Amino acid sequence: MRSFLEYRLDMPEHLDRALRADPDCAMLHCMQGYFGLLAYSRKTRAAVRGSLRTARATGDRATPREQQHIAALAAWIDGDIGRTVDIWRDILTEHPRDLLALRLQHTLLFWRDQADALRDSIGRVLDAWDDETPGYGSVLGMYGFALEECKEYARAERFSRRAVELNPDDLWSVHAVAHVLDSEGRTVEGAAWTDTPYEVWSDRNAIKGHLW
Repeated sequence: MRSFLEYRLDMPEHLDRALRADPDCAMLHCMQGYFGLLAYSRKTRAAVRGSLRTARATGDRATPREQQHIAALAAWIDGDIGRTVDIWRDILTEHPRDLLALRLQHTLLFWRDQADALRDSIGRVLDAWDDETPGYGSVLGMYGFALEECKEYARAERFSRRAVELNPDDLWSVHAVAHVLDSEGRTVEGAAWTDTPYEVWSDRNAIKGHLW
């Protein structure tokens, strides 16, 4: 999940290793299908449908929450984005720390240009998270980005900068801060901001592990 959230190139390797360790895990096959759809390529469609078939075939071991994920994958494959997002919202109502559902919902709402829904989807679960919970920085970064999309720049900057403090390698959070600075015309400050995280990543050789 960390590799997925940080746009790292090694994410497929982690998933492949997990599938080798537990080939009957329905949720892993569902994740494989999700990630195939995120490629937004017709070339992945056959593999994605194969992942769905395998997830369903091994679904007797799946929890009710995981069964919902499989249903969301099926709806997404069918092009029913509204139902897909609704299923993730239902999952998050019962499991507000389901970071996979939260990030995928965030992604599709963004691509649908639903700024208010983007903000509110994170706001509904934010109280379930805190500094001690893995992935909290990513949640703050998503919220910050959503606030920026709603033109709530002051709050957006506060949440996004806190997200970067928690995890400087989170590109989505860095991106959110950059959006605020750009939107407010703070060009000089924005140039300095984008230079600093890049130097941090380069020093750690982490830039090689990112898609962006």
